[in-house]
Amino acid sequence: MDPGLLQAAMFYVTNKERIKYGLPPFVHSEIIEKVAAAHASDMVKLHFYSHISKIKGKKTVNERFGLEGLNLMLIGENISSSIGLQYQDGRKIIIPRSGGMYTYASSKREVILPHTYLSYAEEVVKLWMNSPSHRKSILNPNFVQLGCGASVYYNKEFHNVPYLIGVQNFGGQEIALVQ
Repeated sequence: MDPGLLQAAMFYVTNKERIKYGLPPFVHSEIIEKVAAAHASDMVKLHFYSHISKIKGKKTVNERFGLEGLNLMLIGENISSSIGLQYQDGRKIIIPRSGGMYTYASSKREVILPHTYLSYAEEVVKLWMNSPSHRKSILNPNFVQLGCGASVYYNKEFHNVPYLIGVQNFGGQEIALVQ
């Protein structure tokens, strides 16, 4: 999976939500995207899931922004961890033998497809929109810039099912480079 394409899909779907609620779309920030992508990658590499990083100097979102020379008056962050399959919650699945496809435990043995870039983005943004605190960040009119990050890992504790870590970092109007 190409993280850049996944990040672009997350950005696109997030802006669809903003527009749906009468807000202007976010402006894409490459620097903020770099911060979000690094945090997603760090969570996968170091096996943690938190807004607080295990890495000294990158513990908080403020520190992570500062490392890229960003000095923001207003910032925000959403994170997610989602299964990388288009799984319907509550249905039993059959775990494949090495290299096989995941299927539902039904008479039809329907194949569970992996997410596409768009289907993953739609799923994760839907989860965020259904969470009051995450929704508040997405629909905050004072946030005008957005960068999305994504990283994939395979859950060894659950039959190597793919999981996707998503990060959204938000910035207000006043972004200045630290001199």
